[in-house]
Amino acid sequence: MYNVGQTIGFLIAVTDAEGDVTTTTAVDPPSFVTFTAPSLNNNTVTTAANAGIHTIAMRVCDVWNACTIESFRLIIN
Repeated sequence: MYNVGQTIGFLIAVTDAEGDVTTTTAVDPPSFVTFTAPSLNNNTVTTAANAGIHTIAMRVCDVWNACTIESFRLIIN
């Protein structure tokens, strides 16, 4: 959870059960969020326009193109 006026930033950790290299991409994130694996960042401070609950889906694929999608909520007060 973040408050208006804070910069968003956290690490997304992914491991493959067989130890394969994975590729992670954000699926349709909110426009104010940028994703460069493995970090989810915001280049600017959050504003009142960003307030709310945002669901962000992450797609992870291994070298064999076995993929999964998991999502989480980003809450900005």
